[in-house]
Amino acid sequence: MNTEERIPLPAITERQRKLTRARALAASLVLRHGEELLPIFDRLDRECAALEKREDALDRVRAIAATRAQAAAG
Repeated sequence: MNTEERIPLPAITERQRKLTRARALAASLVLRHGEELLPIFDRLDRECAALEKREDALDRVRAIAATRAQAAAG
């Protein structure tokens, strides 16, 4: 089993897609209906940032694993 098989990448991508759409909708609602909706936008924005941070970490994990595999092979 390789590293990519253990990490559910499609779930992360689907969740990020939904959160990004929700964040855009929340931004529109804040502009349209007022700052009382700002906490909803803030929450969605934090969730998007957390997923981006996780994806960045997973990219680093894959790069390190690939480098290690190349070193072991060669």
